[in-house]
Amino acid sequence: MKRNILTGLILILLICLLIQGCATAPPRPSKVENCRLCHKDDVQKFQQQKFQHASVAGGDCRDCHLSHGVSNKLALVKEKDALCYSCHTQKEAEFKKGSVHYPVGKGDCTKCHDPHASSNKNFLSKTGRALCSTCHVEVEDIFAKPNLHGPVKADNCDACHKSHNSDYPGLLKSNVNDLCSSCHNYQDPKFKTDHKQYSVDKAKCLDCHDPHSSKEKGLFRQSVHLPVAEGECDSCHKSPEPDKDVALSENTPSLCYSCHDEKDFNKKHSHQPVAKGECLSCHKAHASDNNALLTESTDKLCLQCHQKDLEQFKKQYIHTPVTKGNCIGCHDPHSTDKASLLKKDDAEMCFSCHKDQEQKYKQGTVHDPVSMGNCLVCHDPHASNSIGQTIAPGSELCYNCHDDIKSQLNKKKVHEPFSSGNCLQCHEPHATPQKHLLVNTEVNLCYSCHGDEAKKLSESFIHDPIKNGQCNICHSGHASDLDYQLVKSEGELCLQCHENLKGKMNSPSTHAPFKTGQCSKCHEPHASSDKLLLRKKNAELCYTCHIDEEKQFKQAQIHDPVAQGNCLSCHEPHASESKNILLKPESELCSSCHEYKEANFQKVHLNSINENTKCTGCHSPHASEQKGLFFKYEHTPYKEGSCEACHELP
Repeated sequence: MKRNILTGLILILLICLLIQGCATAPPRPSKVENCRLCHKDDVQKFQQQKFQHASVAGGDCRDCHLSHGVSNKLALVKEKDALCYSCHTQKEAEFKKGSVHYPVGKGDCTKCHDPHASSNKNFLSKTGRALCSTCHVEVEDIFAKPNLHGPVKADNCDACHKSHNSDYPGLLKSNVNDLCSSCHNYQDPKFKTDHKQYSVDKAKCLDCHDPHSSKEKGLFRQSVHLPVAEGECDSCHKSPEPDKDVALSENTPSLCYSCHDEKDFNKKHSHQPVAKGECLSCHKAHASDNNALLTESTDKLCLQCHQKDLEQFKKQYIHTPVTKGNCIGCHDPHSTDKASLLKKDDAEMCFSCHKDQEQKYKQGTVHDPVSMGNCLVCHDPHASNSIGQTIAPGSELCYNCHDDIKSQLNKKKVHEPFSSGNCLQCHEPHATPQKHLLVNTEVNLCYSCHGDEAKKLSESFIHDPIKNGQCNICHSGHASDLDYQLVKSEGELCLQCHENLKGKMNSPSTHAPFKTGQCSKCHEPHASSDKLLLRKKNAELCYTCHIDEEKQFKQAQIHDPVAQGNCLSCHEPHASESKNILLKPESELCSSCHEYKEANFQKVHLNSINENTKCTGCHSPHASEQKGLFFKYEHTPYKEGSCEACHELP
C-alpha cells in the first residue's frame, strides 16, 4: 500500500516539472529560420554564389520542399519538371515542341541547372564544354582535333545550338545555311574564291564541312571526293554563272562513269542502287566522315534497306564481320559475278579469313560440303542461335543430308552420343586424317569412353580386330537391334572371319553355345590371358554350364583327363561327327590311351575287347565310386566275371 502511494507521488511530480518546462521553453523559430538552423553550411554556400534561385534568395524553402517532419528525409513538393513548371509555366508547352534536348524530354532539369544557386548564368552547374561533355562524351574527341570551328574554340556551344528545344535538327538555332551565313559572308571575295566562284546560297554546307572540328584545314570532313580536294569543281559541275544555281554537267550515273570504269559496275550481279544508277543512295557527292564517301557507316547504311536482316543479327552467335559492321568484308557493294554479291566463291571467301583451316581441310577424309567448297550447306553466313553459326542445331543439321542414319534411332540399341544428338563427340565436321571423319583413330576414340575395355589390352592375347583398331568390324557406331550394337548376330559375326567352323554347324553332335551362336559364352570377344581367348581355363570354363557334372566328378575314382581338368582330351569344343562331341568314335578315342591289344589288358577284359567295343557300356567316362570307373549298378553275371553267361567268348 505504501509503495503504491509513493509511486503515485513521483508521477505527479514529473508531470508538474514537464508542464513548467513547456511553459518556460523559448518560442519556436519561423519556418525559414527553422531550415537554416540545420542547413547552416548549405545556406552559407548558397549566399556565396553570384546567382540565387528566387525561392532560395527569399528564404522560401517550402516553395519546393515539404517539411521534414519526423522522417528527417528531404522531399519535394512535386517531382522533377512538374516542380519547375509550377513557376516557369510559360516554358512547359514551349519545351515540348520540335527537337527537344534529351534531359528536357526526360524532365531532368537538374542535369544542367543547380536548383539552389550558381556562379553561372541561368543557374548552370557548369558552362560550355565542361557541362556538355557530362553527356556528350564525343566532345573530348572534337577538341582533340587540330582544326576547331570558331564557336567550338571559344567554348560557346550556344552560338549554334539552343539549350532546351528547337524547330531544327540538332537543336540548331536556324537552318544550316542561315546559321552559317550569320558569321560567314557569302559575298566576301575571299569566300567566293575559296568556293571557286560558285554560289553556295542554296548549298548544304555540312556536305563538305564538319561543324565542330576536323583534321583537315577548312574543316573538311574525313573523306573528301578527289575533285573537291583538288579544287576541280568543274569536273562535275557546269561553270558558275551569276544568279544561277549550281548545276551538274551530266546526270548520274553517266557523270560518275566519266571517272569510274563502267565495266566494274556491270557484272553478272549488281547491287540494286547500282543497277538503277542511284550512286547517291549510298555516297555523298562532296565529303563524308565515312570511308568511300558513304552517307553512313557501313552497318547503318546497309540496314536502311536490309531491315529484314536486323532480327537475325540479334541471334546468339554472330559472324565477326557482322558484329563489326563490315558488310563489305564479304560482299561487293557494287557489282560481281558471284551470287549474293560475294567477292569470291563460298569457300574461297571463307578461307580469306580462316586461313589456318584451309590446308587442314584439304587433307585426309574431307566432308563433302567442304570438298565442294560449299560452306553454306552447314553454316549461316550472318548469325545463328546454334554454336558454330550452323543453320540447325547439333544432329538436326547432320540429318539434313544423313537421313538414312537418322532412321537408325528407332533401333533397340543406340549409341549414347548418337541418341543424344552429339555427332561431334565422334566426328569432325570438316576434315580429319581418319576414315568416316572420326576425331581420333577408331580404337582410341572408343577407348575415350570405354576405358574399362582399354585396360584389357594388357592381356597376353588380343582379338585381331581389337589389335588392328577395327571396332566397327563387330560393332555399329550408331545403332543396332542386337546387344552391344553388334552389326550381325554373334554367331554370324564370328563365322565371317572363322570360316573354318562354318562346315561344323551341321555336324551330328554340336556344342549348344556353338549351335545357338553364343560364342561369347566361352570366348572373350576382346582379350584374354588364354591363347584361344577363353574366359576361363580348362574344366573351370566347362563347369560354368555343367554344374551337376562338376559335383559328380568329385567322386573317389576320377578319369585322368577329368582329374587334370582337360576336357578337350576327349571332347571337341564346337562340333563333332561323334556322339557327345567326342574327338573320335568312342572305341577309337579310348584306344588312343588304352592299348587294346596288350596282353594284360585283354586278360582283364577276358579277351573280349576289340575296335567295336563300347567302353562306356561298363565304365563311366568321367568318375565313379567304384574301382575301374565301373558304374554303380552292375549286371550280376558281369559283377561275378561270368561274361560267358551271356556272351560267346573268343
